[in-house]
Amino acid sequence: MEKGNHKPETFVRYSDEVIIAVVKDAASMCYGVTGFASEREDALSSLLSSKKEKEERSVVIHKSKDGYEIDIYVVLAYGLKVTEVISSVQNQVAFTLHQKLSLPLKKVNVFVEDIKEI
Repeated sequence: MEKGNHKPETFVRYSDEVIIAVVKDAASMCYGVTGFASEREDALSSLLSSKKEKEERSVVIHKSKDGYEIDIYVVLAYGLKVTEVISSVQNQVAFTLHQKLSLPLKKVNVFVEDIKEI
């Protein structure tokens, strides 16, 4: 057996729920984000879905061998520059995922589902 500084390779796998929690926490810290919405759906499924079910579908994770792609569906505050809020959400989510989970991230897609006056 060779002596040296050989470290065993470790691998950490996070559940989708953990990733979603980190994404939502990061996005909610951004100025202008007032809430989350579910991904686009037809009118019938929208009526049949509970608020909790819609909230759970506000972040969609796509995994590939190149890394993760995150889709996040948000509700923004009225009166703000939408492109700046979206950019802030993308940067904050990417930074937080890298800092907390060290995930290989390809892209963060932000979809504005509604704008509400607060």
